[in-house]
Amino acid sequence: SFTAGENMIHFALSSSGVITVNSALDAATQSLYYLTVSAIDGGTPSLTGTCKVRITISDINDQTPSFSAAMYNLSLSELVNVNDIVFPFRASDADTGPNSIITYSIASGNGDFRFSIDPLTGDLKLAGILDRETTDSYVLEVQASDSGIPVNTGTTVLSITVTDANDNDPVYTSGSGTQT
Repeated sequence: SFTAGENMIHFALSSSGVITVNSALDAATQSLYYLTVSAIDGGTPSLTGTCKVRITISDINDQTPSFSAAMYNLSLSELVNVNDIVFPFRASDADTGPNSIITYSIASGNGDFRFSIDPLTGDLKLAGILDRETTDSYVLEVQASDSGIPVNTGTTVLSITVTDANDNDPVYTSGSGTQT
């Protein structure tokens, strides 16, 4: 019988001493259990023995990385400097160990390579000069992938509106004004 241990209700002990699982276990919630098993023989006088059992629950990659929002909106001046961080993506994964390590990538919307993302931190940087007169918006799909097998991936969308700056000199066109 079990004589001590936390959450003993998750386990059963057969008369032959085999420990089995009674209910679903999740390594992300609790990965380690300690039980004390006692055995009593049928002799006279009866003798008892105890054994401490440590049960380690291994995580399976059953969680998907997730962002706090399905879509983000950002207004970005066309004067932002190249290599500036313009948006910090952050995802989380409820798995543990290697299954919770996240890498980031831009899945789509970056055809002209104006943006780059740090695969470890999720920081989105400007990789090329913005010009609102050429392109006034971008829609990037960003992926967060865990390191489990198989890999699980979560996505979000960043809608970027490029705001105009007074960066063009005025141009005089002949005949467009009056002379005095």
